Amino acid sequence: MTEIDAQTIKQQNREDWDHAAPAWRKYDQNLRRGSEPLTRRLLEMAQIKPGQRVLDIASGTGEPGLPAAVIVGQSGSVLLTDQSQEMLAVAREKASAQGLRNVDFLVSDAQQLQLEPESFDAALCRGALQLMPDPSQSCA
Repeated sequence: MTEIDAQTIKQQNREDWDHAAPAWRKYDQNLRRGSEPLTRRLLEMAQIKPGQRVLDIASGTGEPGLPAAVIVGQSGSVLLTDQSQEMLAVAREKASAQGLRNVDFLVSDAQQLQLEPESFDAALCRGALQLMPDPSQSCA
């Protein structure tokens, strides 16, 4: 895939997710309920514990990052990333409503994260790898 093709795909994905954010906000409770077993299992497999620093790549509206923030508690932290500013706005609203103060947000392409890998104890990505033009570049 050429770089132009990848950039075109990413731009279209960003626009699509920004456009979809209001529906995700509206149906959040149902969406969370349906994906809760997967989220729980992912957090168990990642061995998320109190005090950890967690990165959630392509978090969308905050899943599984917000449940991870509950587990890590105030002594830990979670950074939610997503290319869609509108989806992260929903996550920000949810974090505020839940009283979570250990969560930060970063609008960023998953394949261009400028973060030090050693600054996190765990990295999560629940459902976005299949949507990326080159998934091998997303969590390197």
